[in-house]
Amino acid sequence: EKRVTRGTVREKVQEHLDHDDPNQRGLSQADAKARVDAIIVKVKDAKVKAQQAADTARKASATFALLGALSLVVGAFIASAAAALGGRQRDDEEALYLSSQQKSSA
Repeated sequence: EKRVTRGTVREKVQEHLDHDDPNQRGLSQADAKARVDAIIVKVKDAKVKAQQAADTARKASATFALLGALSLVVGAFIASAAAALGGRQRDDEEALYLSSQQKSSA
């Protein structure tokens, strides 16, 4: 696999087309250039679509993270409120139990 290290893909392809024998390809140079241009447009379109998909995924993950954090805060609040109510109920029942014990012993 060759990698393009300098210049654009279009420049490298044009350089290849300039040095290549048109009879060997079976295409005119204009047809070959048109094919290359069409492929480059498809690649750029695919790149744009991939960037849009990545942006959508980023936004979705940010929303998910914020909703997760919010649900943790709400859950912590509900747990503390339930603990306070449960503690108050326990204290009331304990006071009721102790007062019934004192009445029965008296």
